[in-house]
Amino acid sequence: MSNTPQASPETPERSQNMRRRGVVRLLLSLALMAVCPLFFLSSFIQNGISGASKADFAPEVVVEDQSSVFEDVNGQSLDAAMESIGFRQPIKLVILSTDNVPTGNLNEAVLNYARSNHKEWLNASRDKWADGLVILAVSPSYRKVGTYFGEDVKVSSSKQSTIQEAAKNDFRSADWSQGMLQAAQAAAKYVPDSSGNGGEDSVPPFYSFVLLIAGAANLLRGFRLRSLTKRNLREARAHWDVVQADRYRAEQAFAGIGDAGKYKTGLDMRYKRYESDFVEAGKEWDEIGNPTFLQTLSAALNNTSADLRQRTESMDASDDTFAAAAEFFNLGAGWVDVWMKEIGPVMEDLEVLCELVTSVSEEMGTPDAIRGRDEILQWSSQQMALIDSLKEQLAKGGITPIAALEKLDEIAEGTRRWAKGIILASLKADPSSNSDKRYEQWENSQKEREAADSADYTGYYHLNGVLHNYDPAKTIRLNSQSAGIDLAALKAAAFGTYAGRNSSTDNWYLYQPLSTDRTYYQSAHSWTPSSDSSSSDYGSSGGGFSGSGSSSSF
Repeated sequence: MSNTPQASPETPERSQNMRRRGVVRLLLSLALMAVCPLFFLSSFIQNGISGASKADFAPEVVVEDQSSVFEDVNGQSLDAAMESIGFRQPIKLVILSTDNVPTGNLNEAVLNYARSNHKEWLNASRDKWADGLVILAVSPSYRKVGTYFGEDVKVSSSKQSTIQEAAKNDFRSADWSQGMLQAAQAAAKYVPDSSGNGGEDSVPPFYSFVLLIAGAANLLRGFRLRSLTKRNLREARAHWDVVQADRYRAEQAFAGIGDAGKYKTGLDMRYKRYESDFVEAGKEWDEIGNPTFLQTLSAALNNTSADLRQRTESMDASDDTFAAAAEFFNLGAGWVDVWMKEIGPVMEDLEVLCELVTSVSEEMGTPDAIRGRDEILQWSSQQMALIDSLKEQLAKGGITPIAALEKLDEIAEGTRRWAKGIILASLKADPSSNSDKRYEQWENSQKEREAADSADYTGYYHLNGVLHNYDPAKTIRLNSQSAGIDLAALKAAAFGTYAGRNSSTDNWYLYQPLSTDRTYYQSAHSWTPSSDSSSSDYGSSGGGFSGSGSSSSF
């Protein structure tokens, strides 16, 4: 078989598409970054000129002091002090104090006050504030400040917050008149002129700044993709070189596996995938070629390089698996090392079982729970001892390699039966009002889970006080991290038959790490209903009113 398959006819077209996407990303980013500062500067200058030339309209001031808190400011009445503030267009400025806020919603209180006493503050359809109106309101007792605007003079919510903040220091000192003066001066900065210019809401530099950031972010993403692509290709090349060098060794190892019992079917499936991936990887290398700078800025090339890295990494692990299988089933010189790695997933699951039963029994605290914990810990200890003894039996010929792996299957089955019992006992013993719903959450997680939802085996375990490392991708017994399997085509089974085949769907079943079930259990066990409450800005009596306005506490 050739190690360098011929490029497909579509390769030049794909390369051109990748290059075109890189060009588009670069030009779009540069355009946004070049144009947006001009908009920003233009808007800034326009607002400055507008503010300097048109802030000369004295407002028509109406003071409604329902709480009797306003006093003179520097020897002037509050309305006279307000009239000295210049706005960009003629406005009616209402200064309102009220403690008639029965619902605690100042927006609602101001609207109800206007409906009862000043219908002229509302527009003809009574669903918004009247044009040219600015209301500054305070509730001293409820410690709230509000700002409300007619449609032609409204400002953004962020500027409303700024106006409110301008008053709060004085309000906290109970200097209500000075606070209102500060708020009115801040409002004069942001209310636009009669043409909609000036103020921070018209031709906003904020949006120009957002576009500038978007352009920079798009360019940075391109360079991030370039970095990821180069890393993917570097790692893929390293794996590919090893795969090509080991190609003949993998073929010979697979052919020499011999009698592998029921495990031969899984190895056949993985070898078929290995051969298919070898051909596909060769095609992908031809398609990628030597990518240009512009091509590396595209997401398409990054996706292709990531797929190639995963494919070559899987093949690199698969050929090691075939070699390990041949060594183990034939009890070759390195079979002990293979066995110590093969027991890794089972040992990890036993350790998770011990941690799970310990935490659950401590939480339940009942005598039955404590007895159950002791029984399960004793069983786990016995299984670990059995696993350790299987190595000696293999060495003496007291058990075959196939039978030893089947023993691991039996232990894996027992581990999951115990885990399932622990989880169900804990959920059913839950004394809270959420217990039924928590059990339902667990049941749904078992029905809806996919193989891709699996947590990973850590790749290490302890036996007789010694730490052992292994690679979950290279074990003979299938797990969700095994090299050469298609997780999308397989169905993970938390509790069931190992590597059983469903004749109706032709799917393979395999175990996920037991830590996955522990995570699902912990999520279900701690589930609480979410709170979902919302209210209209103008309260329950607001009806369809949608005038511009907001309030906040001080």
